[in-house]
Amino acid sequence: MELAHEIRVVGADDKRGVLPTLIFAHGAGFCRQIWNGVLNELESCGTNLSFRAALIDMRSHGQSRDENGEKLFWDQMFMDVRKTIDVIASCDPSGSGELVGVGHSLGATTLLFLEAQSPGLFSSLVVAEPIPLDESLKQGAVLDPKLIELTRKRKSQWRDLTEAAAYVNRVYRSWDYRARNGYIQGALRVYRDSVVLRCPPMMEMTIYQQNRITSESINFSLLECPITVLQGEKSKTTLSCIMISQMQKVLPNIQVVVAAGAGHDIPMETPAVFLLPIQSAIERLSAGFRSATSKL
Repeated sequence: MELAHEIRVVGADDKRGVLPTLIFAHGAGFCRQIWNGVLNELESCGTNLSFRAALIDMRSHGQSRDENGEKLFWDQMFMDVRKTIDVIASCDPSGSGELVGVGHSLGATTLLFLEAQSPGLFSSLVVAEPIPLDESLKQGAVLDPKLIELTRKRKSQWRDLTEAAAYVNRVYRSWDYRARNGYIQGALRVYRDSVVLRCPPMMEMTIYQQNRITSESINFSLLECPITVLQGEKSKTTLSCIMISQMQKVLPNIQVVVAAGAGHDIPMETPAVFLLPIQSAIERLSAGFRSATSKL
């Protein structure tokens, strides 16, 4: 299915009229607006960066509908994102075809999976705290029992938006205010007499209780594009640490950046840490274009 998404143009278009497209993929339980702080940092960095930002809502998150109504399967979510990327690329007015993937948690894993499936899909990847595809998940194993329990206990309904916003600002006080505001805007559904999470805890829990994976694992050796991995200094997500270690063994040239003071939720807690990796990815594309045109 094609996912809900929005396109924002950042910076002034250059004389070529060619802009790279940055694909932003959020983690489980969130929404596309959690990237607001990262985009604000890029817009105000003073380096005259120019790009198209495509922010995607995963299936059953934000404004993306749910088609199966029961469970969220990783393979479905991966293919949803791929279909949506194809739609976004086909509507690129500049026709550059250059994609930079920026993802967090499940979104990070999704982008890595898609690049391994189609090497060269992305010119660069900037991924924060990816979580692994475990072969045991095919037998219905639980990804993380503690995460299951935390998700199950999460409050998901309030009397009104004021009460819901107060809850978000209290529970997610470690987040940058722009991410909190974005979450309130995109992750909550407002009714006349109540406010609820667009992705209910019982739905999110199915992501961590998988029983259908179409690929044994991500073949890291197929990841040839430049990759920057962001790791939270205070992250307690052991699975992310395991996956990053696995990637380093196969891909010694990947760049791992520790996000000082951040836990697992790096885009929401320390959005500025994305600035340099994304800037470098865009500058590599610009340098490549200049090199190509100089040979004509």
